[in-house]
Amino acid sequence: MRNIFLILTILISISLMGQKPYSIIKTNSDEHNPLEFIFFDSNLELSRVCTKHKTKEIYYVRPVLGNYALYVYDKDEAIRILNSEEPIDLEGKLESDSQEEIEKITPENIDQKSLEFLERFNKKFKLNVTYTPTEEEMDVIDERMRKTVWNKENIFLLNFYWMEATKRRFNFSWTFRKIKTFNPFYEPEYVDRLGTGTSYYTFLRPPVKKFMSIKWALGLITSKEVMDNVRK
Repeated sequence: MRNIFLILTILISISLMGQKPYSIIKTNSDEHNPLEFIFFDSNLELSRVCTKHKTKEIYYVRPVLGNYALYVYDKDEAIRILNSEEPIDLEGKLESDSQEEIEKITPENIDQKSLEFLERFNKKFKLNVTYTPTEEEMDVIDERMRKTVWNKENIFLLNFYWMEATKRRFNFSWTFRKIKTFNPFYEPEYVDRLGTGTSYYTFLRPPVKKFMSIKWALGLITSKEVMDNVRK
C-alpha cells in the first residue's frame, strides 16, 4: 500500500513539474475583465504591465505590444515574468501580426527580401510595378489596393511596398525597431526626415482602406485631397 501511495505521489509531482505556472490568453478578449483587476506593478524598460485580481491570487501580465497576455497564479512568478528577459513559452503562438514574416528580415538580407516581397506584392495585387511607380501606375495601385482583401499577408506586403517606395523616393535608409513582446523581435522601418523609424501599419486598417493612397504616402497629395477623391 505504501509503495502504491509513493508511486502516486511521484507521478503527481512529475505532472505538476511539467505544468506552467500560467495560462495564455488573447489580449483584449472576453476571457479577461480589466474591471476585476487593479494595478500591481510595471516594467518600463521591458514595456510590461502587471495587474492583480481584486479577490483572487491571479496576476495579469502583458506587454504593451502583443497579441497575448498571461494569467499567472503565483506572486513571485508574476514578478519574475514581469522583469525577466528570458524567453516565455507561448506554445508557438505569434505575438504580432506578420511576426513570422518580419522576424526573418535582417539588415543583411533586407535588400534580397525586398525583391521577394515586390514579386509577391505584384502577384497578390495583380500589378506589374517597381518601387518607383509612375503617377499613372500609382492610380492603378490605389485601385487594386482597394479591391483586394486586406488580410495579414496583404497588409504586410502593402506596408513593405509603401516603406520601400518612400525610402527610395526620398533617399531614406532602414532601421530596425525592437518590438518588446514577451519574446522580442526586430521590425524594419524607414528613417524619416526627423530621424525617426516609421512604418505605415498604423494607417493600413481594413475599415479605412478606401481612404488610403500611395500618392499620399509619397507626399504627392494631402489627406484632404484623398478624401475629396473618394467622394467623387
